[in-house]
Amino acid sequence: MTIGGISEITVYVLAVMQAVSVGLILAFAQGSRYRAAMYIASLLMIGVAVAAGFILGVATPWIGPIFAVVAALTGVLASAKSLGADPVMRDESFGQRIIFVVSRRPRSSPRDGGTG
Repeated sequence: MTIGGISEITVYVLAVMQAVSVGLILAFAQGSRYRAAMYIASLLMIGVAVAAGFILGVATPWIGPIFAVVAALTGVLASAKSLGADPVMRDESFGQRIIFVVSRRPRSSPRDGGTG
């Protein structure tokens, strides 16, 4: 099936490539001093994927789920990989670091009355 002269598989490959880049940006934005700019860039890229999904509509019904799964998976794997540089997490296996990334909860600040 072609969509405006482009094959359906090409659309999905482009969506996967864009999702990988969004996942990497979001994973590395947490430790960057340019966090706000990286979040804005990733939101713009997500907006392009959503717009493409609406424009292509019925011709590529899997563009949204593929984009979401690949972006989330890339973000988790990149975050787990970057935790390997942390001295505390260096001895943990990659699987343990993945579990840590997925189960990480925001910490409360001391001003909020939280302990850590």
